[in-house]
Amino acid sequence: MDFGAFWALYPRRVARRDAEKAWSRMTPDQQSAAMLVLDMHIAYWLALGTSREYVPYPTTWLYGRRWEDELEMPQPKCDEWWKTQAGIAAKAQAVGITPKAGEDWHSLKARIQRVA
Repeated sequence: MDFGAFWALYPRRVARRDAEKAWSRMTPDQQSAAMLVLDMHIAYWLALGTSREYVPYPTTWLYGRRWEDELEMPQPKCDEWWKTQAGIAAKAQAVGITPKAGEDWHSLKARIQRVA
């Protein structure tokens, strides 16, 4: 798996060389697992309103195996669209987002939150 793909998605791009070293020490299965849940972690930080300065450095996230953390997504305050698949689809259309082929609802919600 390519480090560049991880780096492009990670919201706090600092200490690239250290992060790349951490990435290279991971097995391909670990790299895939990290990439699989990265969108969920980004959505979690966004939902909490985490300032960029409090997002872990990518090296810390990788070495700490933070992709294995159990996240409890906070409930949106009053947005009804979040509660149903039909609501999510309608909100995506309203903000101009087209669901990607094979994309799960969690990833779509995260993309909506980034622009909404």
